[in-house]
Order: sequence, then structure tokens, then C-alpha cells
Amino acid sequence: MYINKELRNKHIERETLSTDQQLVLSLPASLPGYVVLSIGVVSPLRVSGSSSRMELFVFVFVLLSCLVLPVTPWAGCHRDWDKDHRTRENCTTRDFTDVPAGFEPTTKVFLFPKNQFATLSWSSFQIFTKIYELDLTGNKIPEVTLSVAPILPSLSVLRLGSNRLTALSEGSFSACPGLTELYLDHNAVDSLRDHTFSGLSKLEVSGSAC
Repeated sequence: MYINKELRNKHIERETLSTDQQLVLSLPASLPGYVVLSIGVVSPLRVSGSSSRMELFVFVFVLLSCLVLPVTPWAGCHRDWDKDHRTRENCTTRDFTDVPAGFEPTTKVFLFPKNQFATLSWSSFQIFTKIYELDLTGNKIPEVTLSVAPILPSLSVLRLGSNRLTALSEGSFSACPGLTELYLDHNAVDSLRDHTFSGLSKLEVSGSAC
């Protein structure tokens, strides 16, 4: 891919890049979380003076900085936005057993349906301070890990349908006191404790035993 670029600088002998002096964009190996487009000049420009060389360097550096493109850090995980424009990572059916490293800490929605999670570790999501929704539908989670602290206060929607839950202890969801929606459908939970949902004043529960 080639870009024609006009350089206006009194110290540069050729003001406009000719056909054989075009700026070239090349695509090197991707870095974790980014794809970087590097830039070079096919034939060198003759620049006089150290000040001019510095100005040219700054120009190239600024142009290069504009060509750093964020991408999802894991193959198969798709980054986009939900209907309310929240940043979202969709990692459906990727055989993950835990949260992989490399996601942006500001991500708000995580979709992990049909993976291999065997535990629900609240602390694994602690770095995502703005997390709004977590979907773990169709994993292998047998129980909800108790927490004495509100580790995920911003979590509003939690989907745990089609797991291996058989019981929920008192205070099971104290890690996320801001829950408004909880999905427990297609589990084998046949009874609940009196204080299973204590402290969740805004909660709506959707579930059925199977």
C-alpha cells in the first residue's frame, strides 16, 4: 500500500515526493493487543541541517503514531460494542478455563459462553473496574465462590445458565452487590437459602431447575 504525501519544509530540497519517493506502509508481526503499521521512504530525501532532520523525524513519528490500530488480543475473541455502546469481548466457544490476559481494563462486557470454566473466580475479573455484564453460560461451574468483599461492585448482569450448579450458599453473590439481572436457567439448583441473595436490592432472578 502506498501513500503520496506532500512535505512542505523550506530545508527539504524536494517539496513533493515523486512516484519513486512514495511513503511505504508495511505490516510487521502483530504485537499483543495491537497491529502496528510501519512507515519508510523508498528513496531517501536530501535534508540539510540537524533541525530539518529533527523536523522530518517528528513528522514521520507522528504519522506512524496515527497508524497504530487496536485489535483484540486473542484469536477468536471479537471486540465490539453492545447496543448501549459498552465495549465488549466475545469469546464464545474458545475452550478457555480462565480469563486470558491482555484485555483492556476498561472493557465492560465479557461473553464466555460454551467454554471450559470449572470455577467462578471473582478476583479474575477484578482488574475490570467498569465491568457491567459477564456471560458464563454453558460452562462447567459447579458452585459460586463466596466472597466477603464487593469485588465487582459495577457488575449488573450475570449469566450462569447451563452450568453444573446444584446449590447456592448464603451470600453467594456478595462479590457483586450491584446485580440487577441473574440468570440461573438449566442448572440443578433445587433449593435456596434464606439469605442467598441478601444485599441485592435491585436483583431480578431468572432460572429453572433441570
